[in-house]
Amino acid sequence: MKVLLLHNPTAGNEQTPKEALIKLLSRAGCEVDYLPSDDPHLAKRLHDPVDLLAIAGGDGTVAKVLTELRGDTAPITILPMGTANNLARALGIRAPVPKLVEGLHHGRIVALDVGESEGPWGRQRFFESAGFGAIARALGPVNESRVPSHQKIPEGRKAMRQVFEEMPPARLEVALDDRTLQEEFLMLEISKIASLGPRLCLAPHADPGDGLLHVCALPVERRAAMMAWLDDPEEGGAAPMTVYTSRQAEVTWQGTPSHLDDFFHEAPKQSCTMRAWLEPSAVKVLVPGRRAS
Repeated sequence: MKVLLLHNPTAGNEQTPKEALIKLLSRAGCEVDYLPSDDPHLAKRLHDPVDLLAIAGGDGTVAKVLTELRGDTAPITILPMGTANNLARALGIRAPVPKLVEGLHHGRIVALDVGESEGPWGRQRFFESAGFGAIARALGPVNESRVPSHQKIPEGRKAMRQVFEEMPPARLEVALDDRTLQEEFLMLEISKIASLGPRLCLAPHADPGDGLLHVCALPVERRAAMMAWLDDPEEGGAAPMTVYTSRQAEVTWQGTPSHLDDFFHEAPKQSCTMRAWLEPSAVKVLVPGRRAS
């Protein structure tokens, strides 16, 4: 198996040397070509004649590579080395990296839908979520402050609790396949996967290849319930969100910040509209399996 290894050596709690990854892949019988994820020729190299594109990094690295992925390419796999690893977890890629590498020859191919959006920022892809309100307001400053990787999840959740204490709701108009919502929300996330941001499971039934957007809405009357849930999201049961499914969504808003994955946008003073839809099965993903005993 010929593998192009796309690597962010600074992802996660510890820097992972490229030599260690190349050694793991070589021991598993792979012929490895290496490319750092910030290489200026990344987009062109994604069309190299290889059997697999292995992305070693966190959610940001994965999104960066997938943003450049166009047309027919080799399948990708993820060697998760970030903090939240939301997309890898959604795809069922959860084992330690050495175990994942061992399972590359015993994996299965699954389809990944890609989110597409068009708004004030132009046309852009997203792989986790597009959102308005609390996540954009809380996590933008956390990302800019360069919090150490091991503190990103607790600091992100702490920042969200603080934002919920004081933030005013925003009136949003949301057009879905079968309904229109016009009310005040503290947060609205148009998600492709179950967990977002600092590993918060807001859309537990979302599947990255189900052909649906999962629109997670938090009305203002659930502020206290959300703050309580954030104290222990893993053990607190389902998040107090209302989740709608739709194949497309159009949101009109002003006066609240927004985001596409880890790209944050300030609150617009004038009314803006964003449209979101899916590119079904746009990416082939190899989910590593287990070696037969």
